[in-house]
Amino acid sequence: MKEKSIIRILIKKLLLFVIGVVIVTSAFAKVITPVEDSPIVVTGIVSNESGIRVPGVNVVEKGTFNGVITDKEGKFTIHLKNEYSSLIFSFIGYQTQIVEVRGNSQLNVILKIESEILADIVITGQGIGQDKKRLTSKAAIVSEATLEKNVNTRIDQILQSEIPNLQISMIGGQPGSSSNIRARGVSSGFTNTTPIIYVDGVRMDNLNGPSALGAITGYSNAANSSVANIPVENIERIEFVNGGAATTLYGADAANGVIQIFTKKGTPHKMHAFAKVETGFEKATADFYHFDATEDLLNQNGFIQKYSLGIKGGGEAVTFSFTGGMEHNTGTRIHNQNENKRYFLSLGTNAYLSKNIRYSGSMNYNSFNYNRIRSGNLGGYTGLWSLEGGAIKSFSFDNKLDEMEPEEYAQLKDFVSEAERLQDRTAKNRRFQMSHSFVYSPNDNFNLKMLVGIDHFTQRESDIISNEYLTATNSSNESSITNTKRDFLGLTLEAIAGYNFEIGDFSFNNQLGLQGFRNDEEQVEYKGTNIPNGAVSIENAANTSADQRIIELANYGIFFNTNINYLDKYTFEFGLRGDKSEAFGDQIGMQYYPRLGLSYLISEEDFIAASNMISNWKIRANYGEAGNLPPAYAHERTINYSGYNGDIAVGFGQPGNSSLKPEKIQSFEIGTELELFNSYLTLGIDYYTSKTVDALMYAPQIPSTGSSSFAIQNIGEISNNGFEFSLKGDIIRSRKLTLSAFATLNTLENEVKELNGLPPFAINGFSERTIQIVVMEGESVGVLRGNKAIWENNVITGYDALSVLGKTTPDIYGNFGISLNVSNFNFFINADYQKGAAAHSFDRQFRYVYGASDEGIPQEEIEANGRSNWLAMTDQFVEKTDFIKVRTIAATYALNLHKYGLNQIVFSANVINPFNFSSSSFDPEVSQAGSKLGQGSLSTGGIAYAIESTPRQFLFGVNFKF
Repeated sequence: MKEKSIIRILIKKLLLFVIGVVIVTSAFAKVITPVEDSPIVVTGIVSNESGIRVPGVNVVEKGTFNGVITDKEGKFTIHLKNEYSSLIFSFIGYQTQIVEVRGNSQLNVILKIESEILADIVITGQGIGQDKKRLTSKAAIVSEATLEKNVNTRIDQILQSEIPNLQISMIGGQPGSSSNIRARGVSSGFTNTTPIIYVDGVRMDNLNGPSALGAITGYSNAANSSVANIPVENIERIEFVNGGAATTLYGADAANGVIQIFTKKGTPHKMHAFAKVETGFEKATADFYHFDATEDLLNQNGFIQKYSLGIKGGGEAVTFSFTGGMEHNTGTRIHNQNENKRYFLSLGTNAYLSKNIRYSGSMNYNSFNYNRIRSGNLGGYTGLWSLEGGAIKSFSFDNKLDEMEPEEYAQLKDFVSEAERLQDRTAKNRRFQMSHSFVYSPNDNFNLKMLVGIDHFTQRESDIISNEYLTATNSSNESSITNTKRDFLGLTLEAIAGYNFEIGDFSFNNQLGLQGFRNDEEQVEYKGTNIPNGAVSIENAANTSADQRIIELANYGIFFNTNINYLDKYTFEFGLRGDKSEAFGDQIGMQYYPRLGLSYLISEEDFIAASNMISNWKIRANYGEAGNLPPAYAHERTINYSGYNGDIAVGFGQPGNSSLKPEKIQSFEIGTELELFNSYLTLGIDYYTSKTVDALMYAPQIPSTGSSSFAIQNIGEISNNGFEFSLKGDIIRSRKLTLSAFATLNTLENEVKELNGLPPFAINGFSERTIQIVVMEGESVGVLRGNKAIWENNVITGYDALSVLGKTTPDIYGNFGISLNVSNFNFFINADYQKGAAAHSFDRQFRYVYGASDEGIPQEEIEANGRSNWLAMTDQFVEKTDFIKVRTIAATYALNLHKYGLNQIVFSANVINPFNFSSSSFDPEVSQAGSKLGQGSLSTGGIAYAIESTPRQFLFGVNFKF
């Protein structure tokens, strides 16, 4: 009841906000309206520098709301109010031009392509917008145009294909499940690698893995992603900066970089609307199944429906954007056991409250309902584990599935069908996000920005194991219900003053600001055992128990940043941030993070500007420090209480650490960005190096304390370095045809330099006798450790325990793609790859021990020892995980219908995750996602254990644009 009442309140607030904006917009907005009766008529053609005519260009008479857009041939006709007016020509991807009419009745306008080096205002890491050409650090931008053509519905999947140096692994195929996100290596041995995520300046819940309490998370690989439930339909742009460059605004918790998402707020003098329908189907990615029968036994084709609509527009005083939609996917598991539904509403607005005060606001509400299948090895029957791992033998079936007799196979199919049907595991996520900012600009030189925002996220999970399910799967376990809830509320506050001025050939951009956040989180788990059939709550359970976690964390910082430019060519940047957090020990005061950068725009030199070969060329270098916060309460000394014979028993808790502080990442990068041949070719080269000092590690306590638990301490050092190469170019650029391609390559060297005598410790995996992923000195973060067999004449004679069997981070990774445009037809394909990492397949190892497959083990060993040495040969089941994965193939065709009252109808056909090419017998990305260190801890992947791959989707859509 409480959740429903909260949701009702939030929906009411959102509806009231929508109604208010519509009323205000109706009162103040003035959209483009062509003048029809003026005798002053100007016609013309708009082309780009290659002679290609550009449709959809906005042509507005300066100082008025009179405007038109160019047709499919790039032509326009506009009736002017004044024959000496000027016309403003604007279009995404091109520089805005103002052309004086001066009595001319015919104009031929050439639009210049916007330089990627010089274009855009970058906000992330700056607080207030900064010209990209003045940046001394690397910033990646995903534009609105790129987002519109991208068919993925998850932010992490979009970033996977669009951000050159960001590596994202889709570690499971369950809807809404988490992904591994990292850039420039793993800088920590204790915390996850996910960058901080902000939406319209509001810090979002950054949990990208299992929560402390969860009915269906952890080893089942169903942990919720921090970005999967952010809708992309109302996003205008995404910015990403690496840790060192993110120092100024985000300091003590920005070591993994910052993803800043900006939602649409509408545009003046334009009114656009759309209604989009997509439908299609989804297939399980069965490429990595060992048995052909597995797909037939477990999977179905899922049916997908997506509906969305939106409107944006406004006038000089107010602009707005509203988007809403829903999605329904029946899923790829039989009986719709991974069905999912999504609903979203999003509203953004800009409003000039006075001549000097601008308000910007956004509100987003998202609702997700998931069915979740049993994955990994949860005990008893689990689909992939039982079939692909050979454990179906425990249920008296032949585990060589493809060799079964038809009668036994039919019995197995009935058994699997009933076992799948009776699973009852669900997750419900609700998110409400709100941002309000005010910018006061009394003149062109000064502005003051104030921002407040909240992120409210609720998660409800339920796992019901009924008597009927236990009977159907021949299990002797006890029926149970486990219900968990997680409520997160985050508050972000920000105040930034910017002052710009010029002295001679120097220009100064300065920012001074305060920024803080507070997170409040509560988790509760209710469990009941021995339940009656049909029960959905624990009230009728024979036995009940409960658990609770409360996490609170506040952080505030003050920062200063100055950007000095000389002759529009040379830029010097300096910033300093101080942070204080509740996570610090009592003896730790303000922590400081400096930043220093230089850039040189060589293309502004006369000898370069006179060249027809180099369009733009910039060299830059910067140094910055950022951090990772310790967990909440980790610095406090505690006592553990537990029940014993009806009384309270007291034991040692954590020892406390008054000197606990954030680990600091010191980063240096140097790079160049070069555009050649009228921007036909763009090249980027960067070298980076980073060192994590005072690295946070879980260390055992001194025996004299009497406690055997581990405590977090600042005792380590980790290094990362590598090169980043990006190449993008137009192979063909003509009036009717454009063919473009891009490719990136990133290298990575990662090493734990110092553990201060601490022995290796596991961050993931199982026991020392099976397989673990560990942090150890002299190796990369997250190496595989297990038993390595000693062979003689193809027979095992012993094994080396605790051997390093491979590393889970790659040496090389990147992406590539191609785009083709012929008139109104567009086609694009993108893929990514990695090389140098390894992973362990528990599926293969268990198939061997259960006799479902020999898995390449010599026959001499089997004859001599049977399968008793299965744990002595863990190294035999570790494989390289080099891969190339084609992520998206998409085609669109735009039909221009201006004369019928429509802007366009866009037809689309898309295939997501169509092809996999891998050196491993299993999916190289899927991984057991549980972490031994608890909520928010590091997971590098590396163990394939009965986990679903990301499915393939085939989508067909129609988008009506008005």
